[in-house]
Amino acid sequence: MEENSPFNLGVVHSRTLDIPYVMSLATTPDGKHLLCGNNGVPHSAVSMLALSDWTCVHTWELGSHGNVEAVAVTPDGRYALAGCRRDGILTAWDLATRKLAWQVEGHRGAVTGIAVTPDDGVVSAGKDETLAIWNPSTGECLARSTKASAIAERLGLRLFGLSFQHDTVLATPDGRFALTCGGTFQHGWIYIWGLPSLDYVGQLDGHSQGVEDLAITPDGRRVVSSGYDGTVRVWDFPSRGCVRTIGAHESNTYAVCITRDGRFAISAGKSSDGIQVWDLSSGARVDCLYLSDNSPLLLMAEDRLLMASRHVCKLDWG
Repeated sequence: MEENSPFNLGVVHSRTLDIPYVMSLATTPDGKHLLCGNNGVPHSAVSMLALSDWTCVHTWELGSHGNVEAVAVTPDGRYALAGCRRDGILTAWDLATRKLAWQVEGHRGAVTGIAVTPDDGVVSAGKDETLAIWNPSTGECLARSTKASAIAERLGLRLFGLSFQHDTVLATPDGRFALTCGGTFQHGWIYIWGLPSLDYVGQLDGHSQGVEDLAITPDGRRVVSSGYDGTVRVWDFPSRGCVRTIGAHESNTYAVCITRDGRFAISAGKSSDGIQVWDLSSGARVDCLYLSDNSPLLLMAEDRLLMASRHVCKLDWG
């Protein structure tokens, strides 16, 4: 812990799970279960774990669709969703019966992200550079966006060598906007889309390399982004301006999340680079935690979880 820090980051307990390498995480609204999407070995699957004792209570097999890049649960707790890398399959299950609700080819190529809105809408992002909105009960596609590269061309960006697949999608707490991010080692971008129309409405511009992850404060006023350039950036969402750049990590910053009270951001790169905690009001680092596993990390602030490969840690802070 940093000197005079209001934070006290530590590991309550950790264990290695009896499931394949984890690529994506989501928790149920009641906080009782964790959904883990695997890396497609030997087959694509989503495991549901009981958070009380980390036992696997159910597994949905998806076949040979590659990495499960994204999982989500609708706010009403009715549906679990998963998106796969190999063929753009988007799948929903009824959590009460644990049976398949619907399955569609959501995107041409990988499904790279899934977000849910406060009114239980489902927004997916894909390698095909589009976003789509789905009816959570039927799987009907309600809207689809323009390709991100078309937006970039409209903005006058040079497209040669750039990637415009959406790496992450995030819905704002008021359900009015979706944010996506992506890029390469040459350019990073964050686009803002209106909901439910999926019209392009603006961007957050500043990362020198690809943007890997996004988080937003509960009041929707601050967006935090992390990327290949090793920085964490804090944005004032109403004005679209960058209010702070934090030189957070020596290498790629894989994940970022925000604590429930909106006061702190937690960022992670490789485990050897540490989990960094930042005061959003000052930009000061208030704590750091180092782990031995050198795998890329997934973070969930609301449930205080950290995942590296098959190793899960329950975090605590004061």
